[in-house]
Amino acid sequence: MADQGPDAIDCTAAQGWDGIAAALARAAVRAGAAPGAGSLVRLGAGDYRGTTPLAVPAGVTLAGDPGARSKSRQNSDQHLIRSRATRKNGA
Repeated sequence: MADQGPDAIDCTAAQGWDGIAAALARAAVRAGAAPGAGSLVRLGAGDYRGTTPLAVPAGVTLAGDPGARSKSRQNSDQHLIRSRATRKNGA
């Protein structure tokens, strides 16, 4: 992702779903304190799981950094590719 300056709030997969919620809350405070300036929450590569819905407040941008896919996601993609090839070849 292009550099978004020092005001970006970074969140990692290790921080998890609750980390995203906390980052969005901090970003909302920043956006409210400086209307029109906008605030960015940047998610690092990884798997995030949660059950609580997340809301992106007005003036906040939620973006993901490009990065390596998790091992479980890679395995899932490889399985899907093999499944499609098998169906295409009539096996």
